Amino acid sequence: MQIARRSCPCHASALFGLAALLSLMMSLTAPSAMAQSDVDTASLWADYNHYVRIARPDLAASAGRALLSGVDEQELLDIVEADTFYRDYAGNTFTLARKIESLRSVTDDLASAIQNARITRSREPDRINADIQRLGGSQRERVNATDRLSAAGQFAAPFLLQTLEDEGASRLHPFVLATMTTIGRPMVYPLSVALQTSEPLQQGQIARVLAQIGYPLALPYIKEVIEDPTTDAQSKRTLQIAYDHLIRTSQTAPDLAAADLYLALSQNFYGSIDDIAGLPGYDRETETGVVWEYRQTVGLASVRVPGAIYNDVLAMQTARQALQLNVDLDAALSQWLAANLRREHNLPAGETDPSYPAQWLEPNYYLLMAGPSRQLDVLQLALDDSEPRLALDAIRALDHTAGTAVLLSSDAASQPLMQALTYYDRRVRFEAAFALTNARPDDAYDGSAAVVPVLAEAIRQSEQRYALVVGPKASEKAAVLEQLAYSVYTGDTLIDASRKLEGEPGVDLIVTAGLTAEQVEQLHFERINDYRLRGLPILAMLTATSSAAERFSAISSSIRPAVDTNDAAALEPALAAAVKSYLGEPLDQELADAYADVALNLLLDVAHGIKAYPVADAEPALLRALGDPRDNVLTKAAAILATIDSQPAQQAIAEAAFTAGSRGQEVQLSLLASLAQSAQNYGNRLSPHQLDQVMNQVRESSGETALGWGRVHGALDLPSANVKQMLVTGNE
Repeated sequence: MQIARRSCPCHASALFGLAALLSLMMSLTAPSAMAQSDVDTASLWADYNHYVRIARPDLAASAGRALLSGVDEQELLDIVEADTFYRDYAGNTFTLARKIESLRSVTDDLASAIQNARITRSREPDRINADIQRLGGSQRERVNATDRLSAAGQFAAPFLLQTLEDEGASRLHPFVLATMTTIGRPMVYPLSVALQTSEPLQQGQIARVLAQIGYPLALPYIKEVIEDPTTDAQSKRTLQIAYDHLIRTSQTAPDLAAADLYLALSQNFYGSIDDIAGLPGYDRETETGVVWEYRQTVGLASVRVPGAIYNDVLAMQTARQALQLNVDLDAALSQWLAANLRREHNLPAGETDPSYPAQWLEPNYYLLMAGPSRQLDVLQLALDDSEPRLALDAIRALDHTAGTAVLLSSDAASQPLMQALTYYDRRVRFEAAFALTNARPDDAYDGSAAVVPVLAEAIRQSEQRYALVVGPKASEKAAVLEQLAYSVYTGDTLIDASRKLEGEPGVDLIVTAGLTAEQVEQLHFERINDYRLRGLPILAMLTATSSAAERFSAISSSIRPAVDTNDAAALEPALAAAVKSYLGEPLDQELADAYADVALNLLLDVAHGIKAYPVADAEPALLRALGDPRDNVLTKAAAILATIDSQPAQQAIAEAAFTAGSRGQEVQLSLLASLAQSAQNYGNRLSPHQLDQVMNQVRESSGETALGWGRVHGALDLPSANVKQMLVTGNE
């Protein structure tokens, strides 16, 4: 039995009764109807709509699934567009269906398939050209064609421009220009690119369209054509009118050159990392960016790039245009370098960037070639935008190219490297310290005191965490942190607490206990004057955090409010987040070992002649390193300690040497050499008990180990009677 699927306007109660009757009849007759072999796909679309509207989700789902499996997306769209009865399917059928859980999935699949087909069809060249021809038809044809061209958006631009350039299609030109204006912002980017290569008449037409759309992205493109001495005089007047209109509506400074406008646009693109989908040319349907360029052979052409790098590709494109107009615009080169490096970092694995010319080399090549001044610019951009990978690129380039005079200049341009010493990511801190140490300055400079502590931090990478707890409840909070395996230093004030850091290797964060938001703010400004503390995050434990969060964010991102608690489990996530904000990405053991090794080698260099850096500042970390399980860390730490005029240093080397036999002869001999060197440099600083141990080792050792202990005996200037005694009695 076939049930009619059309209804007429009736009284509400009559409709209710009819719906109930239809529902009952369909439940009796539907199985045979659905089993018919001659049911076509158009009927399936009608069935889906009908069953949704009479509240039969089981039959609606069956029809929807059969339809999806029976046709492809384009055929589905043909069916939908041919149906005149259910034209309101999107606002009616789909809305009702999505309220029924069992229908949501099939409905979403239908909606997605229809939308995909519409997008594909709207961008087909033949369809676009056909719709352009329909612009010259009846009012209804023009409206429908304009709607479809609007759906094509930026992808209609090349075909609309071709029509505009075709003198034989002059009757369509007014309609084409009106359609461009109707499409609006999606047209601005491709039209702006086309502006420079268009004929004078089309330049004026495009300029008027851009002015009517009113999007300031077009400003540098228009200004470039105005500045070009070869531009037709009439076109230039039209372009100037359009430019002046955009200047007024966008409140842009009127006297900027095209190169400066391109640079400003590049900076805007570069800063849009968190809103790539909002950039002109971004295709939300495919999640890709469309780069428009002019090619001599085909004219206006599009290149798709992965969405994740789209803003950097646009930033590179506009920065390069700025340089082409003003080769001396250094800021444009710095912007291009930063965008190119970040583009490489953000390019998804397995994807390529077809906009990057094949003849161009890797981004780091251009960074190295650009030299220290531009590298410092890139570093500043990286620090300002919290881009640690980019900061590392810049620092490594500086380490390879910059001399002492550049790195240590008091000029503001050199300050990024000093800022990097307190950056939140330890990798950046470490490599900044490496670069500054490699500069090998002869004299101390502003900020030089911060270098050695960062080198020392690179040595002590481990799971052990250190906290400075400040406030009237410091002892109470310290007990909680100790439950979480923190080593804690406490004090009622920052000065009291920081004094306890003397002789210690440093801390990972500051925790306040019992301080008000105002007191936390004051503590923040106090710690800035202490190079050991200025880069640390502050975890402010407060009874209420909502107002404090806004207050702190205006001062520094390093102040992190948290609800006060003595529950270790509740406190742990806040501590972990604060520490991560300072340490950055986790280091694997291989990288941690590599950083420690470089830091130790540089500290050896400092100890042997880089006067600007006091190696003694690393003594606490070096003393702890004597207990490190890594042999190279142990032996190099001892070698550095041997250069420090310190009794604890010499005694610690001796203790390490006494127990080093279990780590192999090579390690023990290295420690003995360091102990002897310390004694040569600063005399005998060992305790009486340690001297007795030295004599025991002298008597009991043999071979190369005996030679090592013999050298220690001589360097300590112990009585020569000991030697006489050994000659007379042997080693007894």
